[in-house]
Amino acid sequence: MIPELRKLPVEDRLIIRELFSRSVDVALYELHEKFRLSPAQISRAVRHLKSFGLIEERDDHIYLVPEGRIWILRHRIALFCSNTKGYWKRTADYSSRPHYELDTPYMPEKKSVSRRFFERLLSLDHNKL
Repeated sequence: MIPELRKLPVEDRLIIRELFSRSVDVALYELHEKFRLSPAQISRAVRHLKSFGLIEERDDHIYLVPEGRIWILRHRIALFCSNTKGYWKRTADYSSRPHYELDTPYMPEKKSVSRRFFERLLSLDHNKL
C-alpha cells in the first residue's frame, strides 16, 4: 500500500527526492550529512519507505526499486512541487518596521529600558571614566 502524499513526513520526501535524482544507491551517512537528519529519522524513514516497497536496503546503502521510480513519476508534481508552507518558521517582516537614516542616533523604546538603569548611570562617577 502506497502512502498518502499529504501524510508523508518531510524526511521521507527528502530521501525520495535524493534517490530519484541519482541513478545509484545512496549511503545512509550521506543522507545524515546532506540533510542533517538524525539516525532515528533516517532509520524510521527507511523502514517506512521499505514497507511501501519503494526502496530496498543493501548494507548501509539504499536504492529505488523500479516500482518506486514509477510511483515517483506518477506523483512527481505532488512530491517535487508541493507547497511546503507551514513546515518552516515564518521570518520577521522587516518591511513593516520604520526605516531610519544611517546618521540617526539610536534611541531605545522607553518601555524597554528600566528606570533602575538610568539611576545607576547617574550615580556613576563620570570623572573616573
